Amino acid sequence: MTQIGTFTRTRSGYQGQIQTLTLKRDVLVVATGNDAAGAPDYRIHADSEEGPEIGAGWKRSSQKAGEYISVTLEDPALARPIHAILFQNGDDKSSWSMHWSRQRDRGGKE
Repeated sequence: MTQIGTFTRTRSGYQGQIQTLTLKRDVLVVATGNDAAGAPDYRIHADSEEGPEIGAGWKRSSQKAGEYISVTLEDPALARPIHAILFQNGDDKSSWSMHWSRQRDRGGKE
């Protein structure tokens, strides 16, 4: 998996930057407070909370990865949505990384 972002934990979610070969953007991951089945736990905005919504995130957990956020990023410039994972860096509860995998993006297993 390729790291495409670094984030810090905030009161309302996470704040950081996504950077690839063609994209560099400040991003906020904001908790929705919505408990409806299937509804995203987070909304992802470019630049600020008032910035355009560019994706959503769902809380997940696994034995191997622990707690993480499954993220879908969308933009009209993208051929298809980007699927990524936002997870904690080791024991540092304030430091998080976003990773993307082409294999997962194609519907394959990680």
